[in-house]
Amino acid sequence: MFFTDIDNKVKQYKIDQHLDNSQKGAYLHGKVIQEIKKYFLSYDKKLFDIIVFCIMPNHIHILFKQIEELSEIMRVLKGGSAHIANKTLDRKGKFWAGKYYDTVIRDEKHFATVYGYIKNNPLKARLEDADIRFYGVYE
Repeated sequence: MFFTDIDNKVKQYKIDQHLDNSQKGAYLHGKVIQEIKKYFLSYDKKLFDIIVFCIMPNHIHILFKQIEELSEIMRVLKGGSAHIANKTLDRKGKFWAGKYYDTVIRDEKHFATVYGYIKNNPLKARLEDADIRFYGVYE
């Protein structure tokens, strides 16, 4: 089946709405946010160039320029953040879903749309700690 950009945007919006409002698995708060931020930034300029990210209560949005293969980047981001969250929360087991959503930025307009979406996601969800959940190189 072929999806248009509009279909993908609607699908992603519905997924994000569900995740933002779900109480199940909402582990990303307080110290976990700070530790994951530190971890992501420790790989900046090594595996990728971070442009923007936000850490929502149960998912993360990140926009970066690849330096290494995407599979390696995702292994490091997902594996490391899962380890940090489990350790910080004194829990064990699988943390993230096996799949993830990715897309290639096609032009400046698309870049601006994605950047704005990530920047505004914690605000749109009305999270009280929106400011600590966000990191952007242009801010």
